[in-house]
Amino acid sequence: MSSAESACVLNSAMGLFLLFPVFIISCMVLPAGTNERQVRQDQRAALKFMVLAGKRPCVCLRELRAVFGQRTMSETQLRFWHKRFAQGDLTTPTNDKKRSGRPRSVRTPENIDKVKDLLGEDRRRSIRGIAADRTV
Repeated sequence: MSSAESACVLNSAMGLFLLFPVFIISCMVLPAGTNERQVRQDQRAALKFMVLAGKRPCVCLRELRAVFGQRTMSETQLRFWHKRFAQGDLTTPTNDKKRSGRPRSVRTPENIDKVKDLLGEDRRRSIRGIAADRTV
């Protein structure tokens, strides 16, 4: 029997309820290739669970740091989300909202072919000249 299981057996029902989030979070394993968006979503879901269990922000931050290490959200962000969940906004999705604006990358096969064609016509074209061209 592990120490976490023996601690659960020894505690009362209320103690078990308060220990449960720690046990769940400590069992989380992050794969090596996990992207930042997924890590943020996992942290918010764990934080929502801890808020429902009645954990204070400082305790939540300590437990998240134990699991996520350097990838843990900042204390300011944690307090923002903790306050939001504590005020009853539990229906807020834990994933990031879609944002409008310029996409992160405009590297598409079509654009690559256009740039190759432009360079094929005139090898002396500058990057600014290619960027100024409205077709790319």
